[in-house]
Amino acid sequence: MESGICTEARRKNSRECGPCSVRKVAASGDIPLARLDSLLAQVELAHYGPRAEIFEQDEAGRRVFVIRRGLVKLVHDNESGLRRTVRLLAHGDAMGLEVLVDGRYRHAAQAVEDLEVCALPTRVLADLDAHSQCMHRELMGQWQHCLDQADTVITRMSSGRARERVANYLLFVGRTTEGDPDGLMGRDEMAAILDLTTETVSRVMSDFRREGIVDDPAALKKVCQGL
Repeated sequence: MESGICTEARRKNSRECGPCSVRKVAASGDIPLARLDSLLAQVELAHYGPRAEIFEQDEAGRRVFVIRRGLVKLVHDNESGLRRTVRLLAHGDAMGLEVLVDGRYRHAAQAVEDLEVCALPTRVLADLDAHSQCMHRELMGQWQHCLDQADTVITRMSSGRARERVANYLLFVGRTTEGDPDGLMGRDEMAAILDLTTETVSRVMSDFRREGIVDDPAALKKVCQGL
């Protein structure tokens, strides 16, 4: 891992750092600059290749991760051993916030494509939260964002007609990654997210390719609207 990323002046206005909650705290002036720099110096930059595990379900953790570039899937294994992708995370999203509560990750996190993340020690976040109103608001905002993402998976990607589910998936991936929406995940992985059979996903994707709408947001939105 590469340390000191948050204290580099060249990253202050970068696209990757723009959505970061820690960056907003730095701009708020809530914490004296010298103390803030000592805390931010502990943030590390990490890189992961496709399919790499960032953390495992039920693993004890001391870091929260913020995505700078790439796409991550959160996976849950139930008691019977069934593995299900429950959420997709992209640029600016935080993962592992639950370790601030009980010290363990609730899901496994796996990189879908080349991934770059900032690793924030929980002790740093706890210190910032205790001394910065801005950080407290940002953490609450991230928790709400997690709930909104879960709602999106339930209401848009796991319910409705098969064409609508696949269209919503393609729209999300198209907005959040520079990769090919059709090539990021296998059909079985897409089926697990969308709660469809692999055969159904393959059939719908074949239809979309024939219609020429796989990478056409306007046409995909019409599908989502039932048009």
